[in-house]
Order: sequence, then C-alpha cells, then structure tokens
Amino acid sequence: MLSIVIHAAPSFDDYTLHFANALSTYARVAYVIDVKQRDRFGNALSNAITPITFHRPRRRDPWGLGEMDKVSRLIRQFTPDVFHLQNFGLWESVLLQMIGHNVSDQYYPRPHSAY
Repeated sequence: MLSIVIHAAPSFDDYTLHFANALSTYARVAYVIDVKQRDRFGNALSNAITPITFHRPRRRDPWGLGEMDKVSRLIRQFTPDVFHLQNFGLWESVLLQMIGHNVSDQYYPRPHSAY
C-alpha cells in the first residue's frame, strides 16, 4: 500500500485535511500538524490517519531546529513513498533538508534535490 505524509504550512490546513481524509481511503497517510492546529482541526482528521504533531517554532527561534529534527525522524519512521508539502516557509525548508529525499513538484516534473 502506498504511504503518504502530508504537511501544510499555516493557513492551508483546512484544504489539506480534506485531501488527507480522501487519500486515507486508498493509502496509508500521516499528517504533520502543529499542536495549535490539531486543537483547532484535529477532530476533522479521519481515524485512519496517523498524526505527527509538533510545536511550530517562531521564525527565528533556534529551538526550531530541534522540533524539525523530531518531525523529520517521525516522518522517516513512517517510511513514506510520497511527502506532500502544501506551501512552505523557513521551517518547512529546513524540514525538507533534514528528510533528505529527492523532491518532485509541479514546476520540476523530474526528481531534484531539495532546496
């Protein structure tokens, strides 16, 4: 079965929750969600989805590296075939580097290293 990890930058959670719930009927899905967003949207997640929770750091807080390291280890333990990132900012860029997978997106249809 295909395994997918989905992560959304803030303000995209409502869309990606519907996306994750729909995919969970066909694939093994994990959803990376900030604890504040989990409190707000957590009841909308299907029971079939594995939540990966974290504390979203403020933009320049150095402890954010520790949070992204924790999330990257949990993502690797899930062993996803696909990592879907809906929009991203500073910490999502760091997370992509820590995951260390090749990235394919709509602008670059061929795999390339994470930027």
